[in-house]
Amino acid sequence: MGAKEQWIGPDEPVLVEMHPHWMYLFGPVVVSLAVIAAGVTLDIAFPHTSVDRHWLEGGASVPPLCWLVARFVRWRRTLLVVTPSRIVELRGVLTTVTTEVWMDEILRVRARSGPIDRLLGYGKLECEVVVDQGDGSGAGEGGGVDGTDDVDGTEPDAAGRGGPGHGRGTELVTLTDVRKPFVVARVVNRRIGGHPGYRRRAVP
Repeated sequence: MGAKEQWIGPDEPVLVEMHPHWMYLFGPVVVSLAVIAAGVTLDIAFPHTSVDRHWLEGGASVPPLCWLVARFVRWRRTLLVVTPSRIVELRGVLTTVTTEVWMDEILRVRARSGPIDRLLGYGKLECEVVVDQGDGSGAGEGGGVDGTDDVDGTEPDAAGRGGPGHGRGTELVTLTDVRKPFVVARVVNRRIGGHPGYRRRAVP
């Protein structure tokens, strides 16, 4: 059974399912091609090199190729899944590490891409989520993930979130190497747009 089947039930509809963008493989691919090209160039320029020299050229290509294979396996084992109730990111080769964000805890979603990232169609997905901060008394350490004592200083919503002293704060969960992050953000935004009390959910 794969990681997806372990974490996503057969009765849970899947809205988005994707591996990271191909740029995740860009670094090892470029290094591997550069090393191979250098070896071929040396063979053409010095056709009568010794066997030892050929072994040296072959050995120099092993580390970047191993890096490429390892990165490809990690790419295949990394999956972003969006369902009507949550966002799940699965990572890992031997063991699976999950990042799980529930839709009813999301305040807003932002997609971020630089000019080149946007041209290539990838970027980051930032989810601002509600987190518990204890009993809301304000005493003791910390005072919240982002140093606030409530969600956004507004009155509590219909679900009882927010409001001064409620013991809730916000945390930013960032997912990287996301393909078409603005499309994914709109899908998530449509799922959370109907909840009362959250007025700042427009995708930038």
